[in-house]
Amino acid sequence: MKAVVAGLAVLSVAVLGGCTAIQVEPLGVRPANICIESNPKVQVSDFVDVIQRGLAARGITSQVYAQVPASCDYRLTYVAYRTWDVVPYLSSADLEVWDSERRRVGAAHYYLRGKGGLSMAKWQGTQTKMAPVLEQLLKDMPAR
Repeated sequence: MKAVVAGLAVLSVAVLGGCTAIQVEPLGVRPANICIESNPKVQVSDFVDVIQRGLAARGITSQVYAQVPASCDYRLTYVAYRTWDVVPYLSSADLEVWDSERRRVGAAHYYLRGKGGLSMAKWQGTQTKMAPVLEQLLKDMPAR
């Protein structure tokens, strides 16, 4: 019986904890401005606003473009996916920053393992989920 209880405890921790995974290649440059390439397929309504606020907190201005002008020194591309469980929630996101030579200078990947499973944290907002991602991506740039 103790083995069953211990097994359930381990399973509960595995299901409820550690469902978020973040992989980051920190931004290797300090841009003053980043042009964000709009991705109309993304259904997470506040995603770009959250990214722009995160950049602004580090003193980086940004503008959103349907087609990024060639004059932009840095371009950010993104994808974000929602999953549904009673209500839709952010389950995965990728950010990539490119220089004018089309070299990737930073990247971040966020995802919920098992789409969040039974964890209540899966319903947290975009800001809560993306803040640690942006923190790691922009780690060498102090907040202003």
